[in-house]
Amino acid sequence: MAFFERHHPSDPFIRTPGISSAWCPGCGIGVVVNVFLQALGRSDKSTDSIQIVWSDLGCTGNIAPFLKIPNTQSPIGSLFETAVQVRKTHPGSLPVLFLSDSDFMVMGIDRLLQLCRSGENLLILYINSSLYHLLFENKKIQPVLFKKHIAPSRSETPFNMPLLFDRYGASYIARWTPLHCWRLRRSIEEAFEKKGMSFIEIISPCLMPIASDGQLGFSIDRMGSHQSGTLIQHRAKTEELDTRQEGELLIGKFIDR
Repeated sequence: MAFFERHHPSDPFIRTPGISSAWCPGCGIGVVVNVFLQALGRSDKSTDSIQIVWSDLGCTGNIAPFLKIPNTQSPIGSLFETAVQVRKTHPGSLPVLFLSDSDFMVMGIDRLLQLCRSGENLLILYINSSLYHLLFENKKIQPVLFKKHIAPSRSETPFNMPLLFDRYGASYIARWTPLHCWRLRRSIEEAFEKKGMSFIEIISPCLMPIASDGQLGFSIDRMGSHQSGTLIQHRAKTEELDTRQEGELLIGKFIDR
């Protein structure tokens, strides 16, 4: 027998001996998954009380297959409807959705906001990869608002998601970066206990556009930009959380109803 055996605290939740390199080195998605599993391990929740609802769309579609957590795969474009069905078939469980810009660009956000307004019990972990901002601002795509069927206003753009969910009555709203992993873990633990919709945004720009610009650098340098470019301000007014604003980006816990 070996002198010691190595175990990772997340091993009970991971399906494979070592999770595959599903994401680019330094990608924030892996950090979010790790923090989520830490929060689950520290909470009173059992794995049977969580249901991950997912589709193959985007990089977040690689999360659920690696985890020993009950999950339901949805056809692309029907993710939110599938989450409703999961709630009906597993009334005591909490559906968890890991979302990205790709999900919202394809499906829109209208149905999710309806569920938010109705008080549907869901946990949304939105990994904001800034892909929409990159494509939209550089006019590489035609403008496609996340809200597809309602006349848009500035407050309904995808650049201030906390404000959008605040106006639709979300019970819990927070925003962090992968660097603020302890605070993110605490927010997920708090969201586990909330009734209604919880929305946590994680600002984690995709590495591929940075690599194509020749500005990849080291992971620690990119993380450092999260430290120097953000300001923790709990209870900040959600009207002040536009990601395009000049100066430091506000992060923190904004709504806890």
